[in-house]
Amino acid sequence: MFFAAGVSKEAAGHATRVGATPGEVGPLRDIGIGALNAGATTEPAEASSARQIAVLIYTSGTTGVPKGVMLSHENLLFSASTTARFRRMEADDKVYIVLPISHIVGISLLIMTLMVGATVRLVGKYDPAALAKAIADEGITILNGVPATYQRLLEYKAVAASSSLTADRCA
Repeated sequence: MFFAAGVSKEAAGHATRVGATPGEVGPLRDIGIGALNAGATTEPAEASSARQIAVLIYTSGTTGVPKGVMLSHENLLFSASTTARFRRMEADDKVYIVLPISHIVGISLLIMTLMVGATVRLVGKYDPAALAKAIADEGITILNGVPATYQRLLEYKAVAASSSLTADRCA
């Protein structure tokens, strides 16, 4: 396992818990490198590059026990292109991604945005004030999130509107 320990305190914590050692992987610095599992066996590689495994996504267990799911290049590209068409995404879209790209929705959003030539804004941690600023200043056109994403944005907007009314009355 590799951990982005240099940019994420959560990843650094996970790296410490599993005894990963700090190191470099290619051009990447401050990476936690977990020990190789000597008991693991490799999956046979498919002859077709389209059918070879592109990603291993871990599910939350919505329909059962959490598990790893192997997606081929073909699976991933089909999912991304179909969803981009369904959403009518275009090159002038600006997509704000706060969902983790280790989740199928996050990685699909990233891939579909790149497939149509649109702009992607990856965000490491959700902040409703930063989102409101990005919508206003950067022209974000697409936001995907869980219900709490939208609820916190609405709460932030209500508080911001209330604060500006109070400031206007004091002036």
